[in-house]
This record gives sequence, structure tokens and C-alpha cells, in this order.
Amino acid sequence: MIEQRPSRTDLLVAAAVLVVAVVEVTLNGEISPTAAALPCEIALAVVLLWRRVAPLAVVGVVAIVQVVEAAAGVPLEQPVVPLLASVIAIYALITCADTVHAAVGAVIGLAAVGIETLLQHKGFGNFAFAAVFIGGAILVGRTVAHRTQQTVHLQHKADTLERNAEASARAAAEAAQVERARIARELHDVIAHSLSVMVVQAGAAEQVMARDADRARAAIAAVQATGRDALAEMAHLVGMLREDSGELGLAPQPGLADVSQLVDQARCDGLGVELHVEGEERPLPPGPALSLYRVVQESLTNVRKHAAGAQASVRLTYSARGIDADVCDTGPAQHTGNGLPSGGHGLIGMRERVALYGGTLAVGSHPDGG
Repeated sequence: MIEQRPSRTDLLVAAAVLVVAVVEVTLNGEISPTAAALPCEIALAVVLLWRRVAPLAVVGVVAIVQVVEAAAGVPLEQPVVPLLASVIAIYALITCADTVHAAVGAVIGLAAVGIETLLQHKGFGNFAFAAVFIGGAILVGRTVAHRTQQTVHLQHKADTLERNAEASARAAAEAAQVERARIARELHDVIAHSLSVMVVQAGAAEQVMARDADRARAAIAAVQATGRDALAEMAHLVGMLREDSGELGLAPQPGLADVSQLVDQARCDGLGVELHVEGEERPLPPGPALSLYRVVQESLTNVRKHAAGAQASVRLTYSARGIDADVCDTGPAQHTGNGLPSGGHGLIGMRERVALYGGTLAVGSHPDGG
């Protein structure tokens, strides 16, 4: 990766090469003329400071300085710094730059070694010796660059998956909130209808109280029963947010008595469905009855969407502990990765409704289909 400015590591590498350059020129008497060798090797060390800022330019400068030093008569086989600087510069270029620039830099480095060999009339062995080190730098650099790219790619992929997971979680939370708001509106309508019934019954009791005490008492008892049901529904409604402030509904919501009509409507829509009722039927409060109705309605909708042409059955089972609703079909369902039928946010709504009254929802496929 190309950097904007030299790092502390670049400074340390350049300083280390500078120390080697000064030491070898000072202590090695065969490196001569010193007046040419010392400035060249200092330049080779200093230019490495920008090896990851402008890697191709650094390779070019190193190659030029190497040729100048060889042309000045400094023995090719004596100094270590020219070859060391060339290897460091080419390695940095291979790991930082793209393939085209890396190839150009490799050619420049090998060309500089070839020119040095020709200037000093050396044999092929000198060229091959330097080429082996340069080739090693190229090979190691490509390996490091490839692994770095893989690491960056995997990190990017992991970040993308994390963002997608967060977006899915937000979408699910928003969908759940929308369902809660919709359920709250329906419960509000149930309570509003109950209150309107109470007003009517109280008015009737007032009108007949003087001439028919028994009818008045019956009306008052009905007001009490309706009031208790309304208070129970109000307890479930507390804490839910109503997102819109439109006109409050007063119409009664559907309940268990309307499930048969729901099944009949599904038959009219082309779905083969049967309704079975087991146990002793008894009335439920409006809230749980509405939730059960909506669960059956959504289940039949899912059958039409995901198992077209299949036969379906709705079974309501009354027991001492409550009521169970079982909706099954005979067709192959479409599935998502979690093993549940795909259906947008319908499952979220069903779970919210059932959990509101302490119930449980189980969704899945039979081993033999359906």
C-alpha cells in the first residue's frame, strides 16, 4: 500500500543502511575511490526513506546511483550497500505497487545490475549473483502482497457481512415495532367497541329501570362483564405505541366465531381447506379471540403463497388450559435458511400476537412434506 509520508519503520531501515554504508566504506580499504563510494552509498541509504511513498521512483534512483558508483570505478563485488538497497527498494515496490509498476521496477533493477557488469567487464557470475537476490526479493514480495490482499479482502467481506447482519437486525426490529403498533391499534378498537357497548347497555338499563328491574339488572350485569373484559384488554395495551393519531375505530374486531367465515372465504378463493373443532367450545375475551383469528388468517395466507394447490386444514382444540390452533397443508413449502417458510414479516406478527397473551407459536415442516 502506497503511504503518504515515510513511517518510523522507513526511517529505521534507512538509518540502518546508512550505518552499514559508512562503516563498510570506512573500514574496507578495497572500496575505492572513497570520494565516489561514500556519497553514492549515503544517497542509496537516504533514498530508502521514501521506499513506500514513491516506490518506483526509489527503485529508479537506486539503479542510477548503482550505475554511477560502478562507472566511478568502485569494485562491483566489494560494497554490500548497493545490492542491499536494490533488494530493499524492489521488495517495497512489489508489496506496495500494482503488477505493472512492479514489473517495470524489476526490469529496472536487473538492467542496472547488467549495466554495472558490462561497465566493469565482469563475467556472468557477477550478474547471476545479484539477480538471485533481486529475484528472491521479487518472489517474497509477491507472496507477501498476495497474502495482504487476501487479508484485506476477507476483512472487507467480514465488514460487509457485519453491516448486513446489523441491517437485518434493524429491519426485524422495525418490522416487530410495526406489528406491535398494528396490534395495538386493533386492541384499541376492541376496547373502544367494548366501551361503546357499555354506554348503550347502561342507557338501556336507565330506560327500563323504573318499569322492569330484572331487565335493568341484566343490562347492568352485562355492563360489568364488558367492563371487566375491557380492563383486561387495556392491561395488554399499556406500553404499546400508537403511531398514528387517526380516527379511533369503534367497529367490532373479528374473533373465533368468524373463523368459519374465514375458512369459507379461503375456499371461495380456490384453497382446499377444512375446519375441525374439538372439545367444548367456549367464548374467549375479545383480545385473545382476535389474535387467534389473525394467526389463522396469516397461516392460510402463507399456504396460498408458499404451497399453492395444496390441501389445508384448520383444527381448533379446546381444553382446560386454553385453546390450540393447528394449521397444516399437504404441499411443499418454500424455505429460507432458518428452516421456516418464507413470508416476509408475517411470522413476526403472529409471534407478537401469541406472546401478548402468554401463548407459544411453533412453525415448521413435516418430514413427509407440508
